[in-house]
Amino acid sequence: MAVLVLLIAFLLFMVSDAVSSSAKDFQESTDTYIAYQITASQLKQGSDNLTKHVRSFVVTGKKENLDYYFKELNELRTYDTAYEKLLPMVAGTPQESILKMINGYEVKIKNMEAQSILLALDAYEINDSKYRDYLSEYSVTDFMNKLEKAEKLETATKMVFASGSQQIHYGDYDMFKKIVDDNIDTLIKQMASKAQEEQMGSMNTMQESVGHLRRTTLFLMCFILVVSFAILMYVVAPLLKNIDHINKHEYLEEKGVGEMKYLAKSYNQMFARVMDDQERLSYEASHDALTKLYNRQAYLDLSSEYEKRSICFLHIDIDDFKIVNDTKGHDVGDLVLQKVANILRSSFRSEDVLFRLGGDEFAVIMNGVKEGSDEIIHNKVDNLGKALADTSDGLPPITVSIGATYSNGNNTFNIIYKEADLALYKAKSTGKGKIVFYDDSLSSSISEIK
Repeated sequence: MAVLVLLIAFLLFMVSDAVSSSAKDFQESTDTYIAYQITASQLKQGSDNLTKHVRSFVVTGKKENLDYYFKELNELRTYDTAYEKLLPMVAGTPQESILKMINGYEVKIKNMEAQSILLALDAYEINDSKYRDYLSEYSVTDFMNKLEKAEKLETATKMVFASGSQQIHYGDYDMFKKIVDDNIDTLIKQMASKAQEEQMGSMNTMQESVGHLRRTTLFLMCFILVVSFAILMYVVAPLLKNIDHINKHEYLEEKGVGEMKYLAKSYNQMFARVMDDQERLSYEASHDALTKLYNRQAYLDLSSEYEKRSICFLHIDIDDFKIVNDTKGHDVGDLVLQKVANILRSSFRSEDVLFRLGGDEFAVIMNGVKEGSDEIIHNKVDNLGKALADTSDGLPPITVSIGATYSNGNNTFNIIYKEADLALYKAKSTGKGKIVFYDDSLSSSISEIK
């Protein structure tokens, strides 16, 4: 019995060690992938931060934007730190050449940014020597030096904003940025694939080891009841319970012997990441990235839920938004869209549903609102107009035209939308910056739909 117990104890030790080793391999591959993904994301964040600050400086001429740029470049060093950390992680692998290629393009991007800054310094007549000291190793061509101030500012702007055919004259800044972003995505995908392979290998080994553990436990039960009971309590039972949690897509309980706790912890970390990714993807699929409101797809999915309810549907359009984009630039246009979204969000109730349908087009479903609530809605629209006219945030004043219609649950949402759209057209054609409610005088335009 003593020899048999020692033999079984040895077998248990071997199987337990195999489970622990597999769990550690699983954990290491997961930790490596997480660290790799975080570092690669920091690489992209550092590059994007530099781009954001240099573009802001070139457009506005504000020194604080330039200070942010050089702080990111010389103090925070987000990109350089991530690159230095990532390089030994991919050394000797195919990903090393991709990373070095990314860095090569980043050098070209920084060179274009430096030239753009030098031209902008001249154009804005900023003579602070510290900025030129930072850029002492860079220079612009004699041709660029001879440009007038307005031409220098235009050239500086185009160098960091040019896209499409403009790149022929002002450089390949956007193309280089796209190459950097695409290759960072490639790095992450390749590491994810590698981590998945390693995790599958560890899981297979772990499953085989668990099978051996069960057989050894059953064998031991034939000889020593106490040992059998201990194994059932602290190894097999927690394992079976965790398998049930896995089948139910639940977190594992970190109970049992050390190996089982380690396995549960590793699985829980992976499961948490999967759930987070699913939640993020679901959110991105239904929300507009710029305004955080529901997008057109969410509108199509949700609108049918409100066909049988009492609602007031508002179709909102920003007046002369194209002029804002053309005269102030798309960055200001984006800020205007965000401002409209934020004011809408604060103006309506939590049970009301807000959408950005695309471009400068918004919509609101006021849930549970019955016909005859014109005064309430007019008050909301008046407050909305006052907020949009406020220029204290540095944005130009804007107005919105609104078409509104009531529904008591007897119309399809296609008809509801058409009614609001006709009212919106009426609002725009009679002066803009107002709200028009749909009435029967407009009904002939939708007779075919009915």
